[in-house]
Amino acid sequence: MKMIKKLFGSVVALAMAFALTTSVSAAKVTVETETGKTNLSGRTFTAYQIFKGTKSGDTPDEVLADVTWGDAITSAQAETTLINSLKNNFTDVDAVKKLKTTSEAKEVAKALDGFTDDQGIKLAKVIYDVLADNDAEDKKIPDNVDKTVLKPENGEYSALVQDGYYLIVDETTTGSVNPAVLQVVGDITIKPKTEDVDVTKEVEDKENGKSQGFGNSADYSIGDSITFRLSAQVPDMTHYDTYKFNFIDTLSNGLSFNDDIKVYSVSAKEVNGVLTYDEEGLVKTNLIGSNHYTLTDETLDNGGGSFSVNLPDLKTTPYGSSKRYITAGDFIVIEYTATLNSSAAFQENNKVKLEYSNNPNTGGDGETTEKTVYVYNFTLNGTKVDGALTTEKLEGAEFIITRNNNEYALVTNGKITMWTKWDGKKESLPKEGNIKSAKDGTFSIIGLDAGDYKLYEVVAPTGYNTPANPFEIKITADHDGSSVTDLTMTVDGTSGTGDTNTGVVTGNILNTKGTTLPETGGMGTTMLYVIGGVLLVGSAILLITKKRMSNEG
Repeated sequence: MKMIKKLFGSVVALAMAFALTTSVSAAKVTVETETGKTNLSGRTFTAYQIFKGTKSGDTPDEVLADVTWGDAITSAQAETTLINSLKNNFTDVDAVKKLKTTSEAKEVAKALDGFTDDQGIKLAKVIYDVLADNDAEDKKIPDNVDKTVLKPENGEYSALVQDGYYLIVDETTTGSVNPAVLQVVGDITIKPKTEDVDVTKEVEDKENGKSQGFGNSADYSIGDSITFRLSAQVPDMTHYDTYKFNFIDTLSNGLSFNDDIKVYSVSAKEVNGVLTYDEEGLVKTNLIGSNHYTLTDETLDNGGGSFSVNLPDLKTTPYGSSKRYITAGDFIVIEYTATLNSSAAFQENNKVKLEYSNNPNTGGDGETTEKTVYVYNFTLNGTKVDGALTTEKLEGAEFIITRNNNEYALVTNGKITMWTKWDGKKESLPKEGNIKSAKDGTFSIIGLDAGDYKLYEVVAPTGYNTPANPFEIKITADHDGSSVTDLTMTVDGTSGTGDTNTGVVTGNILNTKGTTLPETGGMGTTMLYVIGGVLLVGSAILLITKKRMSNEG
């Protein structure tokens, strides 16, 4: 067993591999951050001496001579326990199988000489288990076991130790316990190779019913079904007996879970230098069966709440319909939909965090930071006005709003409740509108997506014509995560206003007065009476004149 056998398993905290440099000066052990990796500040590193001895020779490759049990083993009175554990765990190593419970430390060290990296990783775990208090909840090594704590300084951890074989452990409470066994015969520097586990949350955005891809924000109308996507890349699981992913998703009150979870195993793909899941892998053949995960959704109701998707052991989870199991580098991708309900505010959010295995010794879990995506909907505040005199506000106009020429909205108290199918013909729309202008001409439609709409006026204000054509309304929005950066609207090409802080767009809806036709009993009949009277008088005069002329003749 020379130098070091890889650090035993970790995910977020430490361990995947070491880079070592040695010299023959004082026996100093240093742990430093690998360039470009997670900073190690705030951690606790401890060295436990397993064997002690004297350095043989003056080169870094020299080994220890006169080997005896180290202070950690003797203080724990673990000599016999360690030998028995080695024999139970390395039944395929002849030298270990030949050990006796009375074997001396130098015989045990010799039996371990020549271990491979994988065997060294396993050895570190075996030694840790021997020293640890297996009855304790955290399964940590008790304080009465002799140890040397590495002191932090300038982002590094170091301590002077005697020559020997040591178990180096990251014992940070919030991280993994990641042991490694190494021989110290002079200065040695350890650079733990970190591998961070993270989770990604995305929401699909659509415009006029067409997908615009996935991102950190989207806008929808009340009643719309929204697709959300969660993903996490699987780390190296070599040193774990089992490895879990548990996705915990939380919806705000304006989102109603549709209970349509799909879980995929997807291969990695490099996009702009970043590894991500290959979207082409989101197919039925890569679905993970529900027998490999547990969906818990007791806290969900008609809106809001949380659910979890727990995959208890990725190591035994098939990669889709293939014959292999999920391995490091694969992605777990989850898709589901939620409906934007009538309780929706201007901004709704959806959060996720991931719990994952990060302690191969105690079975402990790590947890990612929470990721959030945002869903917006907008309010149209319209004003019905006279087309020739816009200061004249009109009461009593009734409207129906439609989209995509195949749906119209059901609106209650100014708020959309749902969209219903429609054949696109004006005569098929309800004869009475569900949106009405008030005395001051105003009306509201709450819960609109950005996109194109047609507003049909089905009842005109008294004295005004019903427009032959619908008003064409266009709402345009840009957003990035937790903020709307731009919001505009037009009515028949005329610009209105938009407020990015409230999600409200405003605009005028114009009406034209009707032409007044003659009415029976009005001025028209008076003129007829006058003309008729004149004709009657004229006829009488003519008759009298003719009679006089006849008599005179």
